[in-house]
Amino acid sequence: PNMQIDFNAIAKGYSIDVIGGFLESFGIRNYLVDIGGEVLARGSKPDGEKWVIGIEKPTDEATAERTLKATIKVDDIAVATSGNYRKFYVEDGIKYAHTIDPATGYPVIHSLLSATVFSDSTARADAYATAFMVMGLEKTKSFLEQNSHIDAYLIFSDETGKIQTFGTDGVKKMLNEL
Repeated sequence: PNMQIDFNAIAKGYSIDVIGGFLESFGIRNYLVDIGGEVLARGSKPDGEKWVIGIEKPTDEATAERTLKATIKVDDIAVATSGNYRKFYVEDGIKYAHTIDPATGYPVIHSLLSATVFSDSTARADAYATAFMVMGLEKTKSFLEQNSHIDAYLIFSDETGKIQTFGTDGVKKMLNEL
């Protein structure tokens, strides 16, 4: 009773990959598929320019107006973001995110606010983004150092509560922070 499981962790990413494969089966090579912020960009826009994707700035209010922290120009890449700033609840003054740590069974509590991952597969990007939200900032940075083939953009709060960012070298080439 009173328990539910949401399999959203990679469902959107996988669904986008399926839709992308469907479009390509009809010879469509230039498209952008977006399901709830997970994106697969192939080819370019009709004007030949790269696709521009926004990365949302985390807020303390789930219903706050959405603003962008950065934009990226991409082609032929999948992008997925996981964060704790839309789905959470507050109890006794403590914010509990929707991401559950499988080692403890409890919501994660750390400074990482959002993880955006870039990959050739949206399901893979989605899975890594979710995993990074479980791992937290320091473990994710360590993981990225050891796995240089993965690019990510992390938004976190520092000790004073100020929003900071970290991006791998591959991300810095396509990033425009606002």
